[in-house]
Amino acid sequence: MSKINLDKVKTLIAPGEIFSANITTNEIPLDNYQVAKVVIESGVGTEATTTIKILEVIGDTTKEITSKDIKIGGYKQSEIDVVAEQLAHDEAKSFKVAISAVSSSAIVGCAFVVLSEPRYGYDDVHVDPVIVMNENEDNGNEQPPVEE
Repeated sequence: MSKINLDKVKTLIAPGEIFSANITTNEIPLDNYQVAKVVIESGVGTEATTTIKILEVIGDTTKEITSKDIKIGGYKQSEIDVVAEQLAHDEAKSFKVAISAVSSSAIVGCAFVVLSEPRYGYDDVHVDPVIVMNENEDNGNEQPPVEE
């Protein structure tokens, strides 16, 4: 059976002057995916450094799980991978991205996330027992008995 690519791309921060103020995104759920690739794009401008933090969400609180200093300006792209197993607690199934402000920055940028590696594989897919043939049957047209 061939594997189906089920990646999903979501915009986190629409294009604009995203580096001029501290920004924290909405929650990004990892309920159905194992990996999230956070991508930060920056356009032309005076090169500067900003800090990107990945914050796990537990109830109403957040906790930093990783951070990365990135260069912005001059058409740069930075990526940070978040793996579901990095989230420390069972109840933490989502995270946020925080971008630190760069003083007087007019650099245009955007952020998006690519969710990949579905958490549930082919073995976890529910199959209706009415259409599954009993292994002992030799006639493919008969319906197996339905369990009650």
